[in-house]
Amino acid sequence: MTAESSHALRYLERMARQQLPRRETFERSVVVQTFEPGEVIFESHEEFPYLFAVVKGGVKTRAIINGVERLASIARPGELLGSLSSIVPAGLADLLGNDVVNSDFGAACGFGLTDTSAVAISHSVVERFDMRVLQSLMERHASWAMAGYHAMALYALGQERRVRDLLTLSAEDRYINFLVAVPDLIGVLPQKDIAAYLGVTPVGLSRIATRVRDVPRPR
Repeated sequence: MTAESSHALRYLERMARQQLPRRETFERSVVVQTFEPGEVIFESHEEFPYLFAVVKGGVKTRAIINGVERLASIARPGELLGSLSSIVPAGLADLLGNDVVNSDFGAACGFGLTDTSAVAISHSVVERFDMRVLQSLMERHASWAMAGYHAMALYALGQERRVRDLLTLSAEDRYINFLVAVPDLIGVLPQKDIAAYLGVTPVGLSRIATRVRDVPRPR
């Protein structure tokens, strides 16, 4: 009887829209890990050439800015987790805001460093896979390259929509959307984290939550 393929492989095959070649090569790089609430999955400013597929639970990524923790993102089951800066060629991030065409950048050996850390919100199961293995497969097989492209594009689309919402929606609308999108994290994720994720102060979030709670709902 053939064992069920990993969640990570099934995710990438959905992105490729076909069964991928050399599946066993990728599967050998997949490691299932379990984390309890508050456990750190990876730290910032370290070499960490891995991505994760979240199978169960929830994970937050955070950055420390001027000694204050800022929530960067939330990853839930069915989503990928990682720090993009640690899985791209070292030095690539330096091109942000610069003239790429006239730069002297050359793809360096190795990857960059993480710019966020990741912490389990609840009891979480993740599958860690090695970006070096994925990159090798992408270089050799067009179908793997397409899977990687679609996965990164989907991640970037999520980040773009998050920025758009922060810039265009009211804080109250962002909170309502949060309630709809991740109801299982209400009461699990600390209020200060929710406030940071929505771009408001904890006091402001408390006022918004009160207003939303007091709005009559249609019968």
